[in-house]
Amino acid sequence: MGYENVTNGLARSFFRMDSNNLWNTKKKIKKSTFRIKNIWSWSCQDRPVEAWFTGGISSATTWNSQNTGGMWATKLDDVNDALGWPGGGCPAGNLAFDVTYAANQAATRKLNNITLGLRATNESDVYGWKKFDAGTASLSTEYNTYPNLPTNLDTSPDTGTETCLDGGATLTRTIGNTDLTLSGTFSDPDKGTVKARFTLWPTGHGGASNEVNQVVDVPSGKGAKLVVLKTKLKSLLADAGVTGTGSFSWHARAEDGELTSAWTPVCTFRFDATRPSTPPSVSSTEFPDGSDGWPETTGMARSAGTFMLKTMTRNPLTSSSTGLTGTPRSKRPGSACTALFHSL
Repeated sequence: MGYENVTNGLARSFFRMDSNNLWNTKKKIKKSTFRIKNIWSWSCQDRPVEAWFTGGISSATTWNSQNTGGMWATKLDDVNDALGWPGGGCPAGNLAFDVTYAANQAATRKLNNITLGLRATNESDVYGWKKFDAGTASLSTEYNTYPNLPTNLDTSPDTGTETCLDGGATLTRTIGNTDLTLSGTFSDPDKGTVKARFTLWPTGHGGASNEVNQVVDVPSGKGAKLVVLKTKLKSLLADAGVTGTGSFSWHARAEDGELTSAWTPVCTFRFDATRPSTPPSVSSTEFPDGSDGWPETTGMARSAGTFMLKTMTRNPLTSSSTGLTGTPRSKRPGSACTALFHSL
């Protein structure tokens, strides 16, 4: 590369470098460096060599076709050095050029390769002539990959999050006077620790002063959980001036301390502080609900069966209107009672 007066030649060098790994996942390019070994110089007197982001090359590229302003589009960097003169104290070594702009162009434009050109700053100065080992050309890039969008979002009690995220139409579910657990899986292509951020607010009354906005650190690919106490849900509604049953919205994103994923879609639920936190339960040996699998035999229609009823309300369970005949005994809250019913 450069001018030499032995044959009166002038040379420029081009290097086509793979760049698809710069955009196959969404990345933030921090710095990209092109390195090549300078194995011969005219002397040890430093002379600048320039690195350019050029147009593409092929077997049809000629001196005349590359010798245009359009080909040499953007100057990236220059290095003032001289290495590899056999008679001096400047042994062969690498020259390093900052080509971050070209790497960012590759990422933005999704280029499978980029072409870098080297040329002497003064192409009539023989001391600017340099010889490179093309086999040592390398492109090294420092980057950070954006975290992935959280997956497997859920709540406990269930508020229909799966249907919400799938975009399906659903009635907003109501939970009773209970703590709420937000959860999801958070990951980063670069692995390491991921920050799971959950944000929850009274629908229509959000903002930094009236929301839950917390981060949970988890290993990449693992689940994160955040418990929101029922007392916090009540205070958020009170601060928003909402009385009675109120609506909440929430979403989540993954962070790595520098970059963030997009927010997940917003999902909503309703909170009723007067509603029991645990619904009443009914169980029967003769007439199971099938949640643990079906036994070989079950009770027959219009036959008597024993049912266990349990309630967590403040009022005792004293009657039933289920379409079955029978009356349970009155029991205190949180306890169970047994009743014999006949199906109609």
